[in-house]
Amino acid sequence: MSCSIGPHHLRLAPSPARRPLARPEAHRWLREPLQAPRHPAFAASDAPDGSPYNAGLSILSIVYEWRATVPVPSLKWSTQLEANALKTGTDNGGVNHNQELNPGSYAQVITPGMLQAGSFNLKGDTPFDLNYVAWLCEKPVAALTNGTVDQCALVKDVLNIQYSGTGHADILNTSGYKTIGCAFVQNRKAAASSPYQGPWTCHLGY
Repeated sequence: MSCSIGPHHLRLAPSPARRPLARPEAHRWLREPLQAPRHPAFAASDAPDGSPYNAGLSILSIVYEWRATVPVPSLKWSTQLEANALKTGTDNGGVNHNQELNPGSYAQVITPGMLQAGSFNLKGDTPFDLNYVAWLCEKPVAALTNGTVDQCALVKDVLNIQYSGTGHADILNTSGYKTIGCAFVQNRKAAASSPYQGPWTCHLGY
């Protein structure tokens, strides 16, 4: 089960990929090789936009790309919200999806997912892509389903999810929030063949 929470309400949605939109030329410099881990999800070196890399791509560039299809303004990366998201995942033991709004956080989304693609064919998505789009596919739009890859069909194929409610998509597509920070925490007991390797958590703020 994946969860979302906003400033005035709590929404629970069932647990839970995407694309190809062509990536904007301006973001090609965000592709760099992974280095020694910064924490369980991320590379040692941040991208120039301040966010970490996942599978060689800046996390914030993925957020930017999908928010541009709504369209709503891009978000700024917050290291405080990243730390809050990491704390939520750590406090949940890399397994549970309990809500935890730490100081500076005004909304959050949590979903089980993966850090590395392994044997799964993500059709051009990074693991973070897959999970971010899983949230968005609660409210599927043409940008998600009409590309070279039907992202919402990919989500269902890999993560085998069922949707009820639109809480995650509503939070991530709103123009009200200005900042975001995300983190992944490994479930050490997860089978290597499982797409559910631990929770991705994103916190949003102003």
